[in-house]
Amino acid sequence: MPDLKVLSLEQKNLMIFYDLLLQKQNKCEAYYVRGRHSNCDCLYLSQNYFKLPRQTIRENANFFCLFPQDQKNIDHIFNDHVSQDMMKEQFKKLCKHVWSKPYNFVMIDLTSPKNCGKYRSGFDDFYII
Repeated sequence: MPDLKVLSLEQKNLMIFYDLLLQKQNKCEAYYVRGRHSNCDCLYLSQNYFKLPRQTIRENANFFCLFPQDQKNIDHIFNDHVSQDMMKEQFKKLCKHVWSKPYNFVMIDLTSPKNCGKYRSGFDDFYII
């Protein structure tokens, strides 16, 4: 994994972290905390939300694409990103509905207002609270 200092500031950079949950997270965390200063966007593909470092990766992400999750992960996602917008039962109902369709996912866009794209089924179907 290249050091952030060697990335081109003139070009857009994309770093994809895949299947690294059992590895040391230091470099991944550095990208999430300081990557924007190096014109770098990051994607982290993980099987488990709860085990991702909270102060660095989870707190610096703007988009979450959620495929079916266990209750522990749903609870953490709800507490971290959803609780001020809707009740937990409503969020669980949204997840269940979206995940009932094969290969579909719940998207949470933290850069959008709650009734204007923050919660979606896939990329395009907005959920209005």
